[in-house]
Amino acid sequence: MKNVKFIYIVLIAFCLFSYTNLKASDGIKFIKNDWEKAKALAKKENKPIFVDVYATWCGPCKKLSNETFTDEEVGEFFNSDFINLKIDGDADESQAFLQKYPIDAYPTLFFISPQGEVIKNKTGFIEAADLLVIADIVLHPENDPIFKLQKTISTGVFSKKELFEYIILGAKDDELDCSAEAETYLAYYTPEDLIKNDSVFVAFYIYDDDYMSGYNQYLAKEHDQLLYIWEDYVSKKVYKVLERNIERIAMKQDKKELKKLKSYVSLWVPKEDKKEVFGLLDSCFEEYSN
Repeated sequence: MKNVKFIYIVLIAFCLFSYTNLKASDGIKFIKNDWEKAKALAKKENKPIFVDVYATWCGPCKKLSNETFTDEEVGEFFNSDFINLKIDGDADESQAFLQKYPIDAYPTLFFISPQGEVIKNKTGFIEAADLLVIADIVLHPENDPIFKLQKTISTGVFSKKELFEYIILGAKDDELDCSAEAETYLAYYTPEDLIKNDSVFVAFYIYDDDYMSGYNQYLAKEHDQLLYIWEDYVSKKVYKVLERNIERIAMKQDKKELKKLKSYVSLWVPKEDKKEVFGLLDSCFEEYSN
């Protein structure tokens, strides 16, 4: 009898343990394909809406659902502070949502206010820890370093260091365009600073793709010297500038600007390689003319 009682207790404990683990692994609880229901709940409870737009055939979508959304901490946080909605991008009932909130790729994650405004969006797979950071910023934007720097810069009173920090953070944020701020930052310096100031080179490397700019002209003329300091980053930058500009020029079919681009190339390409590089530029230009 004692053995039976012991087994009974063990079974109960096992069941409770399994149930607890099951509950913990449930993760985020989603409303399925019902945007109107999610909106109504968001307004009623005054919570932002978290939306996962996925496709059944999408590998990263499955990874997101199986790994990130089942995380215990993610589940607790999102179930408490958000209205969570899953949208199957291929389902007929999802098309009204996608017309209002179009996407470019799967998966796309939206954070939407109760009033229907997009607060933040993210494309692709994301780890649980990173998703929690984004969600916390959505709820508490004052904790976002970008938000703080944005506020400082909007006053017009900021240091070069603060401006540099802002454009570097902006380069990592798909929603933020810091090209104007980067231009302001680079205006504090001269092209010669590419040799002696790491921050200037980094800002130039990320943002300045104008082959006619003073910085790119200097890079072309002092290619060998900068190559000695920055190694492969110089070649990567030059080809990035070429790639960005030849596509734009070819689409416009602007032969005069193609000639200018070749002049830029002439500043740094060895004589023996010019014919090959010019040929590649001409081929790209011709592709768009057909």
